[in-house]
Amino acid sequence: MEGTITSTAKVARDYVVTVSWINETSDVLARGIAVVEALEPSASQDFQLSTEVPEGASVCTFNVMRGTIKS
Repeated sequence: MEGTITSTAKVARDYVVTVSWINETSDVLARGIAVVEALEPSASQDFQLSTEVPEGASVCTFNVMRGTIKS
């Protein structure tokens, strides 16, 4: 899966994109995660994530978190 993040923050921020593939009863069957670090205000950056999506996954859901990743 590919996508683009565009920052609306006033300072550089890190972004974590999580895509979960779920079945009809909302069980998570697969998950992919992409990290975009230090994205400057108004800047855009492409990202990619991959995972094997098992049979039975009927929907994908997105979650994007913005902040500072600490080691």
